[in-house]
Amino acid sequence: MATAMGDVLRIVAKFSDGSNDIQNVYHVRVTDQAPNNDGAVLDGCAEFMDDCYTSYANAMPDDITFDSVAVYNLTQDYPLGETDWPVLTAGAKTSNKLPPQNSPLVLFTTAVLNSLGKKYLPNLTVTDLEDDGTISSTVLTVMGALATSILTGYVSGTWNLEAGNYRPNSATWIPYVASVVRDLFATQRRRYAGKGS
Repeated sequence: MATAMGDVLRIVAKFSDGSNDIQNVYHVRVTDQAPNNDGAVLDGCAEFMDDCYTSYANAMPDDITFDSVAVYNLTQDYPLGETDWPVLTAGAKTSNKLPPQNSPLVLFTTAVLNSLGKKYLPNLTVTDLEDDGTISSTVLTVMGALATSILTGYVSGTWNLEAGNYRPNSATWIPYVASVVRDLFATQRRRYAGKGS
């Protein structure tokens, strides 16, 4: 088997915060002819995640580590594998972390009713709080850079990926069209200390 044009892939960006797992799940679709080597597709997905999180890593605490990137071909129902992040290894901030369940949230809109992408990003530090408890403008800038990278997708020169939502029951692909970055923290249900993936 080999990943083909039009295939939908699930990318899981994996991090660790001590004994706790953090995962961001993305769905992407191959928009041009993919290479015959699934290893190259896996590496491309990892490069895409690395590009998206490069700016945001500067706002993350230094004890949150970038563990791996796992990719699964949903269209053909088989795993492409799991690999290390190409460059990123850990956050860059040495300040104290904010408490758990204080996640920056990026929203991705689509042209389809009731189809909204939500990405709860890894934790920040206390230096990223404004006096009123909102997220600092500096962090909003790097969140915007992450959102822009996701909307741009992955462009390899020979094959590309676009991000969006996927409805498996109907095999419907819904591309993202815009992003919304808010200065309010959000809580993802079931994200409790000691609970992994």
